[in-house]
Amino acid sequence: MQVFLSPTSFLSMTVAAVEVYPRETVGVLIGLRGDGKIWVEYALPIQTAKREEDEVTWKPTRETRIRDFMIGSTGLQIVGQFHSHPYAERDGLFRGMNRLGASDLKSWGSKMIEMVVGVVKNGGLDRNGKRLEWTHLRRGSLQGAVGAYAMKLTAWFSIDRSTKRPSIAFIRCPFATGIDR
Repeated sequence: MQVFLSPTSFLSMTVAAVEVYPRETVGVLIGLRGDGKIWVEYALPIQTAKREEDEVTWKPTRETRIRDFMIGSTGLQIVGQFHSHPYAERDGLFRGMNRLGASDLKSWGSKMIEMVVGVVKNGGLDRNGKRLEWTHLRRGSLQGAVGAYAMKLTAWFSIDRSTKRPSIAFIRCPFATGIDR
């Protein structure tokens, strides 16, 4: 599975994660689904969500409002949702922070993708103290920095679209990584 992020969706997710840091954010992903590919055109944060440091909750009616408006006005479809995993500085920078937890799996619809935005406020540096450049990781995640925040985006999906056994999709975002990478 490949997930293509438009510049707008990439910026919306990363800004939403930074805006409410150190609390979680959540939102809806709007786009198109094809054979083994998903195009994410918009990532819309749910503004009325109740945010904690390790949990975010929202009323399903708010998500329904967003879905109905966006589908009606764009002709696109809901392809998933996103949420952040904010962390304080830690060893192993991103190790384990983008995994889906029990509450993530409970709210995830197996026909949809679940985008996790791991975020650490550490000056936007890698483990060696250098600026973290945006790059695609071997398993498919996307990693880099925005301002003072190091970030890792991971897109989870179900191979058979019916069971909740998550696999990592390969994220493609030329806006973040540059068109030639």
